[in-house]
Amino acid sequence: IAVPSFLLSGYTWPQIAMTPGVLWLSNLLPLTHFVLPLRQIFMQAGDFELIRPHLLWLWMLTSVSYLLAYPIVRRALHDARREESV
Repeated sequence: IAVPSFLLSGYTWPQIAMTPGVLWLSNLLPLTHFVLPLRQIFMQAGDFELIRPHLLWLWMLTSVSYLLAYPIVRRALHDARREESV
């Protein structure tokens, strides 16, 4: 999982050289929105305004992941408690 993520994130392969389909997939990965701002801050002396879209995307991915995981974990805990009491 790590090697394709690094390739698609733009860390080892520039995003400008990616085809539109691969670029779309790259933008779905959280690593992309971590690596690009990191590069902008440390190598290009970027400021908060440059990384704001990436932070908003990471916040959205976090929120969606939490909203999807919460009912699954809650159901698993409920089932485990029910099995424990039997």
